[in-house]
Amino acid sequence: MFYMLLGYYVEHRISFEWWNKYKKILVATAVICLLAGIFCMEITRQLVGEIRINQSNLFLTSFLPIPCATVYLTFKYGIVKKERKGMFQNITATLGSAVFTVMLTENLFRVTWYSNFAALEQQLGLIPASYLFTLAIFFAALLVGIALKRVPFLRKIF
Repeated sequence: MFYMLLGYYVEHRISFEWWNKYKKILVATAVICLLAGIFCMEITRQLVGEIRINQSNLFLTSFLPIPCATVYLTFKYGIVKKERKGMFQNITATLGSAVFTVMLTENLFRVTWYSNFAALEQQLGLIPASYLFTLAIFFAALLVGIALKRVPFLRKIF
């Protein structure tokens, strides 16, 4: 629910002028949030001795709203500023409007498909399996977002 509200606020309440004024501060804050989340996650793993990812993700997800909003605003106003036309504009509008839906649903896909990742990791190795797993989750969550945007009642929420 939090990301839906954040998405609504970012989409409808932040103006282009505000973004231009505070863009550098927001980007710097987003980078600091990501680094702080990663740092806290790594410290937790070292102190507890826990190597499972989901046990220390609490810190990273606590710091994610600012980077998510920053990426969305950068994408949104970058496209508006460039005034692109045609198919590229449609693709970017679709991707931009589904960003927060991807954030909402990626954890569901990641947890339910984890056994597939383990099998993929054994076949391909950690790095190629991670890339493929990430792409599969992204596209699945993106399809959910696009489908939800087609439902008239949900279109206003997402």
